Amino acid sequence: MSQTVEPWERIQIKTFTKWCNNHLKRRWGKDKQVTDILTDWETGVLLMNLAVSLYEKNDQNPDQAISMPKLRKNELNPRNRIQMVNNGGKAIQLLKKAGVDIRGVSPENLVDHNKVAILGMIWVVILDYAARGFGGTASEVKRALLQWVNKKTDGYERVNPPGVKNFTKDWRSGLAWCALIDKHRPELLDYDACLEKSNAENLELAFSIAEEHLDIPRLLDVEDVDNDVVDDKSIMTYVMEYFLAFAGDGNKDTAQRHAADWLQFLRELRNRMNEYERRARLLLGWTGKVEGDWGSYSFGPSKTDANDAFTELRDFVGKEKPTQEMEKMDLEALFAEIQTLLLVNNLAAYEPPLDITPDKIESSFKSLNQAQAAHGAAVRNNKFRFIEKKEDTSNEETMAEIEHSFKNYDSNNNNHLNKTEFFAACMEMGMAFQSDQDKHDLFEKVSAGSSEVTLEQYAEWMSSRLEVKMDNAGSAKACFATLADNNPNGMTPAQLSQFSEEDRAFLEENMTQKDGLYDFNDFVDKMMIGGHGLTSASASVESSSAPVESSSEPVAAEETTKVCTTCGSSNMGAKFCSDCGAPA
Repeated sequence: MSQTVEPWERIQIKTFTKWCNNHLKRRWGKDKQVTDILTDWETGVLLMNLAVSLYEKNDQNPDQAISMPKLRKNELNPRNRIQMVNNGGKAIQLLKKAGVDIRGVSPENLVDHNKVAILGMIWVVILDYAARGFGGTASEVKRALLQWVNKKTDGYERVNPPGVKNFTKDWRSGLAWCALIDKHRPELLDYDACLEKSNAENLELAFSIAEEHLDIPRLLDVEDVDNDVVDDKSIMTYVMEYFLAFAGDGNKDTAQRHAADWLQFLRELRNRMNEYERRARLLLGWTGKVEGDWGSYSFGPSKTDANDAFTELRDFVGKEKPTQEMEKMDLEALFAEIQTLLLVNNLAAYEPPLDITPDKIESSFKSLNQAQAAHGAAVRNNKFRFIEKKEDTSNEETMAEIEHSFKNYDSNNNNHLNKTEFFAACMEMGMAFQSDQDKHDLFEKVSAGSSEVTLEQYAEWMSSRLEVKMDNAGSAKACFATLADNNPNGMTPAQLSQFSEEDRAFLEENMTQKDGLYDFNDFVDKMMIGGHGLTSASASVESSSAPVESSSEPVAAEETTKVCTTCGSSNMGAKFCSDCGAPA
């Protein structure tokens, strides 16, 4: 039957044919191919082959899984209209059993080569297959796909702005496809150079790169797009292939960003540890020097020498020592802050070198106070009381993006999403699903068994997916696994190059290598409570030297003698000092 074919229909027929052949080839090989999409369905056999190619597996609804029916010889090669109509009915029933909402097409339409019915049937199948990747309807597919395109091309000159608003003229320059490729695989083309090229050159460049490097079938030719008459269904079908190819990259980008944030947090903690150790050593060096000077102090024979010794001690008590005591308090606060941050983020506790622990600092100050008392007694009235120890007084962007994707599909503005709206929002956030069972399980989990997902449920789940939780080892490992292309065993040196030079050096210093891979599982486990924790810059020196043992000698009990705070005399009575008369 001769049929008039419009120019846009020629493009649609060619695109639909390539789409069908791509899926037929994956399941049946090159022998099962469509040569004429309007006539090749007349026997019904090839349509059965296509249905099985697309819907042979259905994990969520096993009763909808289909298989190729056993056909008799005369059914495999029907010779009359009755046999063809019978086969066509079986093919359509296969699609309906698979859950495809086939309407407006009959077995007779297939035999009679009804153009409108056949092209409508193929479009329904294409949309249904695409929708199963995220759970939307035909209208949701179109809107969500445009949202995804504009999100990925934001900031690309002559694409967004002004933005991609349709699946017709906005694709003619080829720049939208070039921008999508540059966003995800910038090493494959030079977008700035594309701005100087013609429409045809950009389209050919994008289509060739997609086919050769991204495994995206070439469903369109240059002349199909660089034309005044284009078919939106054909362009939409081809853009769907780009989404399926790039959907996983959004998760990797997010994982890289949050892994970098986590590593920065760890580096900042280590810097605080190094700062504590540096300042602790300076403080302990000061206490040791003061005690040494007092141990070898020469008082001199004259009264002037005695007065000078008294003045020196007063200056020490009133000026020098308070400054160092404040430093001691600051160190105690810094140490407590480090340990608190580690604890609340489920990270292993910090263990400083044994010779500079808080207990060691506290012990040195007790020893200093005892030495101060002894030195004060040696200069008679210059003995000060002990200084009592002071008590220790010590993705907005990601949530906005999540809420925006939720509001985009909350059609009732009731802070609830049904299943279709939920998966459409997921698609906007760059998620693709491997199976219907994955979608079903996810919706049941997020909705807690309800028929709708609330904003709170959606935000909590999506933020847990996008953000690295520092108190959760599984979340941290998941980020590294994503960056390792889902290899659970480790990252190659090349995959470490995704980090900044500083992050990479940090990981190479702290990760162990096995069989050429950097073991991120071991690294994360060591960071968490129960592991070895972060290693400070001086740890390597510490581990190579003999451990500093704590003194086993008991610290002498503090004296209870009341000391005059004015002259330092130990002759303080109940009401006043016997030496200077200052009130108690």
